[in-house]
Amino acid sequence: MSDYSIKDHRHKFATWAAASGAYRGFTTKKNLVESIEEADLRKIVENKNEWVKSPEEYDSLHKKLAQDIIKSLKSKDVKGEITYGRASKLIALYFKTSIVINGHPTTKFAEVIHPPIDRKLLQSLSKREEYPTKLKNFAWTKLSKEKYFELINILRKVDSDKPFWKLEIYWRPYKI
Repeated sequence: MSDYSIKDHRHKFATWAAASGAYRGFTTKKNLVESIEEADLRKIVENKNEWVKSPEEYDSLHKKLAQDIIKSLKSKDVKGEITYGRASKLIALYFKTSIVINGHPTTKFAEVIHPPIDRKLLQSLSKREEYPTKLKNFAWTKLSKEKYFELINILRKVDSDKPFWKLEIYWRPYKI
């Protein structure tokens, strides 16, 4: 087992965290982990020379990765609906675990990574004056690519002077 590195360990934990956070019973965690592997998110994390530096670059990368994850999941025995929102949750949680909370929160890449979107974040934000009803109309598990980016554009305006991951200050891991 001497060839088991910290990179292997980080990747294993990040895939588990992403699969656990996106699971919601629509497929197996094994299928979700395999889709992360097939989209090769690990390669992106480990190749810092290719880390994107702008929201536009990240959105482009995100679209490619989500497409790869969706394609992978469609090739598996999945009972629930495979949506862009579900693929996005996998990407966000994997990068949050591998980059943002793994010692790289001040990189340009970390600053533009989309935060994981879920009901708790949207409910908390909807309590703010400027977002009373807009955010209640989004369900992350049902988001199409168009609706996902409509939501991302709204969320980018919240605390826009801060890295995007800091939006999670509004996330509550409990019922609001």
